[in-house]
Amino acid sequence: MKLKEILDRHTWAEIANRMPDLYPDQEKNLEGYEVVFNELLSLTPATTEMRICVEEYIDDYDGHPYTSITGFDGTTWGEHEPEFDFTEEQANRELPFSLSWTPWEEWLGMDVEAEGYEEVDVICHALYDMTFYGYTQSDIQDVANEVLETCDKAMDELLGEEEADDAE
Repeated sequence: MKLKEILDRHTWAEIANRMPDLYPDQEKNLEGYEVVFNELLSLTPATTEMRICVEEYIDDYDGHPYTSITGFDGTTWGEHEPEFDFTEEQANRELPFSLSWTPWEEWLGMDVEAEGYEEVDVICHALYDMTFYGYTQSDIQDVANEVLETCDKAMDELLGEEEADDAE
């Protein structure tokens, strides 16, 4: 089922009631989530091969469980990084993608894999991930651009230092 289909089956009241249970520190941001929820209902889903996987993991640091949303599109590690010497098992493992900077229309067009999760919980986890960098697509894109610009500058500095070392 697509995320848009799941969203269309539920009300904001259901989400507002459940979100503080899953993310207690986000109760103060319910107004922002409501704006996003309503915007999502008005958007047209985009076609995408990416799918949303909702899974529980155990934190390596404190041993507590947490829920993660990850994107998968069938790309394997071996396809993505062919120069690495992976074992066959590693090479055939699907490459996970963060969806945090993904346009919301694409989120809506993704199939959802969330075995053992209630639909309302899936929506809450998706909203949390979708809005991690802001409550508008413009704000999220601004953050993404800033991070990418910072990475480009760091790479330029690193490469500049390497070139200077090579010249010595």
